[in-house]
Amino acid sequence: MIIKEYSGLWGASRSYFFSKIVNKDKRYLVICDDFLYERLLNELSFFLTRNKLSPFPSYMHEPFEKSRILPSIVGERITTLLNLLDGKPAVVFTNIYAVAKKLPPKETIISSICHIKKNGSFDRDELIYYLDYLGFIHVEIVTDPGEYSFRGSIVDFYPVNNDLPLRVEFFDDEIENIFEYNLETQKRVNELREFLIIPATEGIYDLDEFKKAVKNTPIEEKAEIYGKFAGHHWYAPLIYQNMYQLFDFLNDFDIIYIGEGIQKEIDRFYSRLSDCAAEYEIPEGLFRANFIMKNDLYEYLSDREVVVLSEVISEGSIKNPEYKSTQFLIPPTKNSYQALSNMVEIFKKNRENGIATVFSTESEKFQNVTKDFFRDYEIDVYYPINHSEISKERLNIYPYAITGGFFNEKDKLVLLRDEEIFGFVRRGRKKEKKEVFRTNISDLEPGDYVVHIDYGIGIFRGLEHKTIGGIEGDYIAIEYEGGELLFVSLENISHIQKYIGKGDVAVKLNSLQNTRWKKLKEQAQKSAKKVAIDLLKLYAERKAKLGFSFKDDGTFMKIIEDSFEYDETEDQINAIRDVIADMESEKAMDRLICGDVGFGKTEVAIRAACKCCASGKQVALLAPTTILVKQHFETFKRRFSNLPFKIEYVSRFKSKKEINETLRKVANGEIDIIIGTHRLLSNDVSFHDLGLLIIDEEQRFGVAHKEKIKNLKSNIDVLAMSATPIPRTLQFSLAGIRDISIIETPPEERLPVLTNIINNEEDVKKAIIHELKRGGQVYYLYNDLSKIEEKAYSIKSMLPEAEVAIAHGQMDPEKVEKTLDAFYDGKIDVLVCSTIIENGIDIPNVNTIIIDGADKFGLSQLYQLKGRVGRSRVRGYCYLYIRNFNVLSTIAKKRLKIIQQMSELGSGFKIASYDLQLRGAGELLGAEQSGHISSIGYELYIQMINDAVKELRGNSENIIETEIQSTIPYFIPADYILEPSERMRWYNRLTNIDKQLFNQYLEELTFNYGDPPPPVLNLLKTIYLKSIASRIGIKKITIMNKQIKFTLEQNNKLDLQKMLNIFSELKLKGNFAQDNSLLIYSESPLDNGIVVVEYLCE
Repeated sequence: MIIKEYSGLWGASRSYFFSKIVNKDKRYLVICDDFLYERLLNELSFFLTRNKLSPFPSYMHEPFEKSRILPSIVGERITTLLNLLDGKPAVVFTNIYAVAKKLPPKETIISSICHIKKNGSFDRDELIYYLDYLGFIHVEIVTDPGEYSFRGSIVDFYPVNNDLPLRVEFFDDEIENIFEYNLETQKRVNELREFLIIPATEGIYDLDEFKKAVKNTPIEEKAEIYGKFAGHHWYAPLIYQNMYQLFDFLNDFDIIYIGEGIQKEIDRFYSRLSDCAAEYEIPEGLFRANFIMKNDLYEYLSDREVVVLSEVISEGSIKNPEYKSTQFLIPPTKNSYQALSNMVEIFKKNRENGIATVFSTESEKFQNVTKDFFRDYEIDVYYPINHSEISKERLNIYPYAITGGFFNEKDKLVLLRDEEIFGFVRRGRKKEKKEVFRTNISDLEPGDYVVHIDYGIGIFRGLEHKTIGGIEGDYIAIEYEGGELLFVSLENISHIQKYIGKGDVAVKLNSLQNTRWKKLKEQAQKSAKKVAIDLLKLYAERKAKLGFSFKDDGTFMKIIEDSFEYDETEDQINAIRDVIADMESEKAMDRLICGDVGFGKTEVAIRAACKCCASGKQVALLAPTTILVKQHFETFKRRFSNLPFKIEYVSRFKSKKEINETLRKVANGEIDIIIGTHRLLSNDVSFHDLGLLIIDEEQRFGVAHKEKIKNLKSNIDVLAMSATPIPRTLQFSLAGIRDISIIETPPEERLPVLTNIINNEEDVKKAIIHELKRGGQVYYLYNDLSKIEEKAYSIKSMLPEAEVAIAHGQMDPEKVEKTLDAFYDGKIDVLVCSTIIENGIDIPNVNTIIIDGADKFGLSQLYQLKGRVGRSRVRGYCYLYIRNFNVLSTIAKKRLKIIQQMSELGSGFKIASYDLQLRGAGELLGAEQSGHISSIGYELYIQMINDAVKELRGNSENIIETEIQSTIPYFIPADYILEPSERMRWYNRLTNIDKQLFNQYLEELTFNYGDPPPPVLNLLKTIYLKSIASRIGIKKITIMNKQIKFTLEQNNKLDLQKMLNIFSELKLKGNFAQDNSLLIYSESPLDNGIVVVEYLCE
């Protein structure tokens, strides 16, 4: 290897230097250190204005890891390979991993491109075959690149080389339409004449080829069960025989290396590669077939010139003194105001000397703060697309992260990075879709428990199409005690709720033959009324209670705000504003912040604590466990490190002497923020001047502790935090009674947690060893408490060197806490536990979870449990241990197949985050309500509280639910919407609709499934008619072939003049009956019925 090194190139000046020496007519292979890839790509995109930049990233997963290649990565790799085949100049940007990995043959890639054209001859099944062949995964609903779904004559797919998903509509064997559509609105965006579909994998072959190639290998069974499972691309050499190298696509090219020492980088990668091959027990032949061997790579490079661009000046390198580090320009400071003032001065000086200034930050917050600050000095801010557009008169902001700033006086250019200005990097958060906390009847699967408000708790047995009483339609089948079945028509779907009780209480079915359900409901209603009275009493007390008005302090809050290393999410900003407004008002604050672990509740508490301390008052933070105390203390200590406030904690980790000394300082006012467990509620604790009480997971404190908290709350501001999601219904009923801020935006996107299915103890052993080898810890979830000790013993026997412990809800609470403390401190390697780990525990070093008997959990439960790992910047692994795949239901098999193909839980499914499903619903309202929640279900109980609050406030609405009887069929045919879960979703959406929703749903149904058949149109019209009839007191509507009958409540009299007017206008015939009903004769009874009721509603 002939090295030509240019040194002394600081930060982004390496990319800038390359842009100056590059020849626009040549090809370049630019290789970098793996960890610099994203930032260098941003820099090269900015500086290379004349050359085509072609990113060629490596896989995000380890070599030979059973993971799917991220579709976005495949899209970039295949696009670059196709561009290279045209022979034109290019700059291919990559790393050693991507250079070493062998590729499918050129002819395979070229022949795999699928060209679809409007009006072209192509049938639906042919397109489905191609999508499967190209590595797209069949899902229920398309949500991400690399997925496809189909229904009727429509195929949806999300190309890896397009920003939007595509829909293809067929007419027989011809493509009628191709268009892009919006995922959120499901509306068409752009019509397309044609489209080139590129592979979504580098394992480009059909399933039969794959199965044939892996016959008589260790993965034969896996291929039979799961098809092209995640990681199948590692076995591509068994099909292709001859793999290509990236060099084969490049032909004549120059090599550039950006970093410090190419040999070190090559040696580091091949060491990692050997470790991975050993860990995954990859045969020598397959190892060599997938990667260029190290010696072969060195051999290939031996007579090639490699231009190295480095920061460190080394002997024999060509030095570049015109490039200087920006550290010489910027005075060090941790004060953000001073930092911005320094940047203004630098800019002004640069402008006077004709030097352009570029500021690089990916943080929207930093961008906005900088823009506002510069505008105060009447300096314009500009966002150039690339280097050729920069301005010397304005501050140029480049909204992406770079490796570092530099100064080149000769070229009149200064590039500044946020870390150099502010002293730290603020990480921008990825925009993610909000997952709203909800329960959803459409997520039901046969076997789930449900509650019918009139008949009680039963088991959902599925959707059945039947004719009952001469009425054809879809019915929900519910099994009750003794095997009795109840069939519920779909317009009454709102009478059914998913049963959510207390996690540890056995479910008892109700009977259709006795009045037990009626009695349970009456008892629950009395209880709900009592809860409502207590809530309103609390509300009245809170309104009368005056607190301290904290003043706007400015400086300390600014330091805390500016030192937060993430961009706040929208929900966080709203919660912080709510809290600050509460604290500045004269009323005592009583606010609850809700959001899952890691969603940013603690940062809201930190802002509140800072405001309190800045006003000279003390803060007490109460947490239910020593782990949480420890976590909070470490977080507060780090966040307040630049402020003059003293922070301490009390817990059983400290000696009695230490605790007494700490409490003495609290009483004297020497400590500003004290963090502790219920020890802070002891009689010997007194405060000098307590201004704010922060309570974490209040519902987890016992009754006696809650009473003491109540006394402590008397005239101070209170901020409670809960990881328990609060359903919309309760949010609504508590509005104005208790102030609630909801944080629903997920935390910063990290490496996706890989999900794999395992079926034997050997795989369990490998999974645990893999985690322990990298210094991590493991959750082993085992919910059969009668055998949990036996399971822990078997894991200990399997891995004698590992520390194994047990934790579950039926153990002594103190023992559980000690075990969890030891686990948090890293003294335990494997924790065999029940779903107790759902309880808001956040241990960053635990990055593997094994869920034994995963087939017994719902998809949403698995999704939540998976979220316990992968919280740090280390890859998380979730293993679903299922011993016998063949005994599972068809739906379960299908879902597990998709999970195994995607190595990702949650993609392709609508995942509902069920309220309190695992944590136990009683927590939110107190233990005394738990019995009612278990006996009638959570949602119904919350609904009762909601109704009671409205009634006591005089806001209750007396809306009659109109009963429908119809001989005209109204349902969703199975050949119109194939998936039962999708039909259920639509029935659920159509429970109560107005005119606007009627039109919206009609448009959506037509767009997704084609023109609705008559039963679907009848369904929309019937539900709309029922919705508007309820508002005007129509008790029952009977729809027959040529007539419609409205039966009214006895006290509801029709306006006769109005009726005569409408009959005259529509030329209708009808009559009034003695039973307070109206009969109308019509050729279109449904349509005319709607017109009549709409007229009466006016």
